[in-house]
Amino acid sequence: MRLIDPRGDPTSYKLTPHACGVKGCRSPTRDGKPFCPEHVHLNPHGGRVTAEIAARAAEDAMVRAGRMPTSRYNLGGITAQSILRHLSEYGVRTRARVCMELRIDEVVLDGYLKALIKRKMVRLETTKRGKETLSLVRPLHLHSDQGYGSGRDMRSSLRAHPSSS
Repeated sequence: MRLIDPRGDPTSYKLTPHACGVKGCRSPTRDGKPFCPEHVHLNPHGGRVTAEIAARAAEDAMVRAGRMPTSRYNLGGITAQSILRHLSEYGVRTRARVCMELRIDEVVLDGYLKALIKRKMVRLETTKRGKETLSLVRPLHLHSDQGYGSGRDMRSSLRAHPSSS
């Protein structure tokens, strides 16, 4: 990556446009990256993110179809972690609200909730007005060095605060 200064001003750097690193592709890259948007999956990080998204889609499809026992759900995966992080950050929520805010299909959410409730991570309660609400059983401590895009299984990052029982 080469930086050029067209006006002699050290604060006005532009990145020289590059061609994609894939043989035969003449598409420009962005911000000096080695691949164009069509071939970004060839970048090691892009490949990991693409693989995580594909794994999430495959698991969500299995959950939606009901072809997998709840004991085999990946509670360290993106979908389960999204649910847990959301409840940790925003507190008590209805099923409908979690579906809407996380853009998760209701059937998929219900599948994950069964697994999370069975493992005593999420509690399902009914309000006086008859609405079902979701909340965490215990506060979660999520390590900052692990998370989306890290390529790591998040199960090891779930830790209940010592003060909670």
